[in-house]
Amino acid sequence: MGNCLPLSCAVDAILICCWDFISGPTNYISHLEENLDALDLALEDLKALQDDVLWKVELAVKQLLKPLNRVQGWLSRTSTLIVEADKLLEDGPQEKNKLCLGGYFSENCMSSCEYGKKVAKMLAEIKDHISEGDFGTVAETEPTVLVEVRPIELPIGQESLFDEAWISIRDRDTGIIGLYGLGVLEKRLY
Repeated sequence: MGNCLPLSCAVDAILICCWDFISGPTNYISHLEENLDALDLALEDLKALQDDVLWKVELAVKQLLKPLNRVQGWLSRTSTLIVEADKLLEDGPQEKNKLCLGGYFSENCMSSCEYGKKVAKMLAEIKDHISEGDFGTVAETEPTVLVEVRPIELPIGQESLFDEAWISIRDRDTGIIGLYGLGVLEKRLY
């Protein structure tokens, strides 16, 4: 009598495993319509979040900030996910037409199961990706380029020419100032 309990537990475990094995693929079929609706809503949320992040990045670039690499990577992955999800949703009506018996079975169970599995996986990926898209900052200031300041060296022997040119520039009666050759200054009054 003491041996019946472990045998009963083992049988229960085997039955649960068998049920999970059998019902797992059928869950993809039976939940296909609701997963497609959820995928459509999640895709709209992802597109809205992508627009918000792009707007923040464009605003930061106008302020001469550099977008972060992880933001650029997220936007790139977002574009890929949107294309893949759109393709799955495009095939949705055709797959829904294959369903029968209240949506619990399909005319082609293998293809519907694979499609349902792709939809469920895409839905999970998009939800995860949306949660990763909450950025506090999307850009940072770029590091400044180090500039070597060199002292200005005035040409030797040209001080008097510079002084004379400067006086001519400040003189309101001078119309044209011409500098030519090796330090010849010509003024014309108008």
